[in-house]
Amino acid sequence: MSKEQITAYQEVRKTLVERLRRLEIAPALLDDMSVFQLMNLLWLMAGHVSYLGGYPNTCWTLEELLGKDALFDKPSEQRAQSAKIESEPKPEPVVN
Repeated sequence: MSKEQITAYQEVRKTLVERLRRLEIAPALLDDMSVFQLMNLLWLMAGHVSYLGGYPNTCWTLEELLGKDALFDKPSEQRAQSAKIESEPKPEPVVN
């Protein structure tokens, strides 16, 4: 991602988290969510009162600004931790 995309990603994520915290959503629940998940939760909680723009337009615009990976992937810190856990060697089955 370019520097502008990283800045946009951080600002979008920060804004979504701030709005969800106003709705008294626990911060621990929001830490591991992707921007797409945060947007869905915000739309579910406040979209019916015209708090947000049109949902499809918002998804498309964020995908264009941030890129598909940044929109749908979880934060890099969480991905790094989950990759570390997944990369641990698994015991191979013994065939007799």
